[in-house]
Amino acid sequence: MNLVQAQLNSSDDPIRNVTALSNSTGNATEVELQNSTVSYFEGAKGYLVFPVRQENNASKLPAVIMIHEWWGLNNHIKDMANLLAKEGYVVFAADLYDGKVAADPNEAGNLVQSVRANQENAITNLKAAVKYVSSLPIVDKSKIASIGWCFGGGQSLQLALNSQDQPLAATI
Repeated sequence: MNLVQAQLNSSDDPIRNVTALSNSTGNATEVELQNSTVSYFEGAKGYLVFPVRQENNASKLPAVIMIHEWWGLNNHIKDMANLLAKEGYVVFAADLYDGKVAADPNEAGNLVQSVRANQENAITNLKAAVKYVSSLPIVDKSKIASIGWCFGGGQSLQLALNSQDQPLAATI
């Protein structure tokens, strides 16, 4: 049973908080995660998380490049990365804002505009994230996808459109 099925079966009152969902009943809640902050592009630091595996497990895992909303790489995005990693993925949440996290919509809008004004740099950043994840020995290089919400969804599409040298398995 996956997390969504477990949550649907557990009550009539759906859980709307990602952290609460990841702590609800289901097999994925028992998965131990390893996470770290990783420098991967001109001082940019992303959030890497993946399930801890047995030493004798040589199988490679699919990976996801996660691209934040307009708020930046905040705890919500890290919670989403953790939730996906519990399902068996290596997840790398990239940072397009050089460590900044918006506190209000005006700041978020300014950060988005700064990225869109230099889209080439954003694509290079995201390609560096793909290259970093591809270098991990536990990752199946043929199964790397990207996902993003709102601003991050547009950036996920830009990454896919500009990744002819290392095409993504999927873009969401």
